[in-house]
Amino acid sequence: MGRTRKRIVTDIPSDSESVDGLEDDDDGDDDTDNEEESNNLAIEKWKKATKTKDDLPFTEEFWPKLPDNIKTPLQIFLCLFPDELLDIIVAQTNLYAVQIKRKADPITKDELLIFLRLNILMGVKKLPSYRDYWSSNPELHDDYVASKMTITRFGFFLGNLHMADNNKEPTRTDPNFDRLYKIRPMLNKLNDTYKMHWGP
Repeated sequence: MGRTRKRIVTDIPSDSESVDGLEDDDDGDDDTDNEEESNNLAIEKWKKATKTKDDLPFTEEFWPKLPDNIKTPLQIFLCLFPDELLDIIVAQTNLYAVQIKRKADPITKDELLIFLRLNILMGVKKLPSYRDYWSSNPELHDDYVASKMTITRFGFFLGNLHMADNNKEPTRTDPNFDRLYKIRPMLNKLNDTYKMHWGP
């Protein structure tokens, strides 16, 4: 009978290591070397490696640059997340709902602000699922969240929020193709407002 081949299960070696040692060949002279190599591989573990970069030198002082009449957290938020951006999100979300024939009331700017406010709150008071804020379990239920928006409406925002027209998105073969097309309006506007209201 032919010699039974055996496979040694080990951690996956890196690209720089040979995988030949994971399986014995038919040459009896190499058995010992291969088994020793496989045993060494079994001991080695993958580790996360991060590359560190030196911080770019920046000697200027920087601070918020807000008008003197801006006092409240909401006013500060609206300086960074302005009406123009809110209008884009409202228009594009409603357009998307029409395009996919979603039966729902159009969203308003006030509703969008409530949705954003609830998301910020949920980032502070975290629960396993967003649905838990509307749970009938009193240990999970949040009266404030539940009083501001229904779970159905909140779910509509999560599933339909848009910032750009899908029908105008450039294809991958288009020179203007942009992987961030769907959020590009928000990125551009936030870049502008942060430069305007924060810096040296």
